[in-house]
Amino acid sequence: MDTVMPQTSNEISEWISAAALKIEDKVIAWRRDIHQHPELSYNEKRTAALAAEHLKKLGIEVQTGVGDTGVVGILKGGNPAAAWRCAPTWTRCRWKRKSTCPSPPR
Repeated sequence: MDTVMPQTSNEISEWISAAALKIEDKVIAWRRDIHQHPELSYNEKRTAALAAEHLKKLGIEVQTGVGDTGVVGILKGGNPAAAWRCAPTWTRCRWKRKSTCPSPPR
């Protein structure tokens, strides 16, 4: 990715599209892998392990076993008081605010 941050909505849209294209094959492979190894609701141990492994590879602090099979990635910025916890599900991403920083997207 470019180190220059996009400024206009057009630039942001192009930046996101380019980033998505770079990981498209990987995301398709994950989806296929998960679909080839189906798990019952509230018993998604393998899927949770895959998510946790990927987040750790990205250098993100991970909490596992949240609600039994949940995975939480903790995103920290330069401000030690700022931390966001993202708990993705298949339909949404919940954010838990832990600081006075501006709110993340909802």
